[in-house]
Amino acid sequence: MPPQTPAAATEKALSWLSPDFMSAVVGAPVRQVDANALGSGDNFASAMVRVRVTTDGGEDKRLIVKQLPTARVEDFFPIEKAFNQEGHVYADILPRMQGLLDAIGKGSPPLAPRMLHRAVDPDPLLIFEDVSVEGFRMAPRDQGLDEDHLRLVLRSLARWHAAGAVVLDERPELFEDTLRMVCAEHALLIDGMMVSIPLPNVRAARARGVLTNVVHPPKKQFRKKIRKNIKAK
Repeated sequence: MPPQTPAAATEKALSWLSPDFMSAVVGAPVRQVDANALGSGDNFASAMVRVRVTTDGGEDKRLIVKQLPTARVEDFFPIEKAFNQEGHVYADILPRMQGLLDAIGKGSPPLAPRMLHRAVDPDPLLIFEDVSVEGFRMAPRDQGLDEDHLRLVLRSLARWHAAGAVVLDERPELFEDTLRMVCAEHALLIDGMMVSIPLPNVRAARARGVLTNVVHPPKKQFRKKIRKNIKAK
């Protein structure tokens, strides 16, 4: 089956992104919805669409809609499970982490874009606020970051891990599925989603040009250490 093109992703999104639906998402009457798919360089394992909604009061709101990936990716990877797990993290874990940081210091920078809507059936999708309107940008993948931005990333990661450790200690059951994926024998991080797949599938996907950018999780000895530490809690 051919991959989903940006035009196809936009057409699919517009087929159900009605003013009535988006009114429920943004919490205000919507009179117009416009959508444009993000380029293939902005995502590897999902179909993402940038949406602008105009309310009856004339206010513009910018959103990002993330849909299930192209058909050719799904041929190799169980993406839907990881996609739903990503929604769980944004809905159930990140708000608790952000709440801890906000309690320590008012005006704490957000850990991630806010998720406004999540659907599982019949077609999984996630809708986020579009933080590009606030000046946030993705660094070019082939250039990396300069020192100033690397320092910002490290500070953000420190806040992320500190808040995450507290939530893990208080609500370990929220992390069970995520940790299971991280500790899987054949786990890979693809487009921000952790999936467990056999290595032959990885090789086949790379051979067909489907898999171009992945991050491998910790090696076996570190996965064992993670399991041991979680059990100790």
